[in-house]
Parts: sequence; structure tokens; C-alpha cells
Amino acid sequence: MTKVNLAVGKLEVANVQTAPEFRVTDDNGSVIGDLRVSKGGAFWRPRGAEKYMLLNWTKLDAAFRERGEPKAVGEYNYSPPPPASFDEF
Repeated sequence: MTKVNLAVGKLEVANVQTAPEFRVTDDNGSVIGDLRVSKGGAFWRPRGAEKYMLLNWTKLDAAFRERGEPKAVGEYNYSPPPPASFDEF
């Protein structure tokens, strides 16, 4: 089973250096890559790469809408569910 581990340097994300980093491994425990979530967007570094690739939140939203697969994720344990429509804002 694929595993995702989180290493948190700080709770407040002021910039990418303090962003939480997720180590993503495949079913065999091999590293697939590292994901950092920052206020500027999501940074992905595939295994073996020296640098991260960035998608700002607008581009990440577009990528998920274009290529993502709708899927229920269960209960919201840490924050309230999103509004019925994000267009309400």
C-alpha cells in the first residue's frame, strides 16, 4: 500500500522552508517523491530530482479539475466541510 508520511518543521507556514513535507512511498516502500504544501502552492520533487516543481494554487486547481478523479474522502476531522459551492465566496 502506498504510504504518505508528514514531517512538520513548524505549524505556521510562512514560506516554503517552513512548509510541511510529505514523503510519498510506493507499495514496496520505495520513495516516489516529496510534496511540500505552502501558502504559494504545492511543490513536488520526484525521487532523484534535486529541485522541486511548483504549481501555484490556481494552476493546481486547474490541474485537478482537468485531470482529477472525483472521489469521496470520508469525514472531515480537522476542519468543517467545504461550502456546497466554492463560488459562494
